[in-house]
Amino acid sequence: MQELISIITPMYNSEKFINSTIQSVQSQTYQNWEMIIVDDASTDRCIEIVKKIMSNEPRLYLKQLANNLSGRATLIYSGGLLTGMGRRWKTQIHENAKAIAFNETLPELLHNSVESLDALAVNGQNYSVLLMRPHELSSHLIKSYAAIEQLLIRQGVQYQVVLATRDSPLVQILNMVILGDYVSYYMALNREVDPSDTSLIDFGKFLTQGNPSSSD
Repeated sequence: MQELISIITPMYNSEKFINSTIQSVQSQTYQNWEMIIVDDASTDRCIEIVKKIMSNEPRLYLKQLANNLSGRATLIYSGGLLTGMGRRWKTQIHENAKAIAFNETLPELLHNSVESLDALAVNGQNYSVLLMRPHELSSHLIKSYAAIEQLLIRQGVQYQVVLATRDSPLVQILNMVILGDYVSYYMALNREVDPSDTSLIDFGKFLTQGNPSSSD
């Protein structure tokens, strides 16, 4: 049996070539693949085009994250293999998008953070909740993920699941790194900020290493 290959394709205002990009994958002789298209705040017809193709192509997936996250603080729940990815997404959203993000980990958040779900539900318009889930989980983490989803639904908190691809642990992690980088980058575009600007980080380093009395 052929091994499943996951192809992650970022998309931003790509209506002129997204169809040919998908066709190039479909025409390959290797057929055991899935194509995950990550759209980040496109304003042209590319989403419409992809959704039309998806109706006849079960191996094609569309993820829209940056639009949903922009303008809100992002709360990332992660666990298992992707515990560190939750922290990385948080730091990338901080550094690239210059936006607020938090990270909580499973199963620990079930022992404390869940008590804030009522407040999160009341202020839901100010937050976006991401549940970052590995493709495979231990029996203990299966129960933890099921519990947090049940609690989120019970308390009326809207959330999105970011599910890792069906790959080896290393590939799952690398795919999440790439996805997080693209999402934070397009969040920056939505906010009209320069993702490469790290002036506050540079100034913080200066204050710890140089003359703290200077404010220039």
